[in-house]
Amino acid sequence: MMLANIEKLVDLIIGVELCKIIKRMNRFVVLVEHNNRIYKALLRNTGKLYGIVEPDKHAVCTWKKQGKTHFNLIGVIDVDDLIAIVDTNLQERIFMKSIEKGYLHEFKKCRVAKRNPRIDNSRLDFLLECRGEPIYIELKSAVMRGEDGVTAQYPDTPSDRGVRHMLLLLDLRRKGYRPYLIFIAGLPNVKRFAPNYKVDPRLRDIVPKLRDNGVGVLSYRLHGEIVNNDLYLYITSRSISVVV
Repeated sequence: MMLANIEKLVDLIIGVELCKIIKRMNRFVVLVEHNNRIYKALLRNTGKLYGIVEPDKHAVCTWKKQGKTHFNLIGVIDVDDLIAIVDTNLQERIFMKSIEKGYLHEFKKCRVAKRNPRIDNSRLDFLLECRGEPIYIELKSAVMRGEDGVTAQYPDTPSDRGVRHMLLLLDLRRKGYRPYLIFIAGLPNVKRFAPNYKVDPRLRDIVPKLRDNGVGVLSYRLHGEIVNNDLYLYITSRSISVVV
């Protein structure tokens, strides 16, 4: 019998602002309209974000206190008026809070021991301690919707850094550690995750090899909902289906 994959309310951001996307100026800056004025918004996601960060889409923004941009663009209104979460910093924060609150079935009785642990000349996202065992975690942002409408995919552009991190996880596994590659499917209503082999064919060999050699490959759906100008953030309590 399949166990229920309950969506857990993990976080709340009070007082978000709705902005209309005008255009993406570069990898990190998006031009937005808010209350008939034009502002620059910081986008903390280097992916192409096809179909998500597009002109005329309505985005969820938060004011910045300082810097060359006025807003952080953290999400985009997607299907059923739910919010696709594109901000990788927020994705990491939600994952960390989910660990701390014991929400994720696969990581019960774990704690965050360290953020951005250095391994050789690279850094992964998290080092967990689970019943005394060190667990290395690398998160990837999967904010591309497949042609079927219910599959989240990664990547939407070839990523040398992503490949390097995956090979590092494989090396850690061969050294006796139990690492995990986790895709944060930041899209409402997706039911599964699949690597985008068309965009980066290198993953066709790497991702199955990770799973075959004991590296955990998981994906959690993350989305938001706006209620009275506040953003409620939900994550699935178990990994959604991962098709490699």
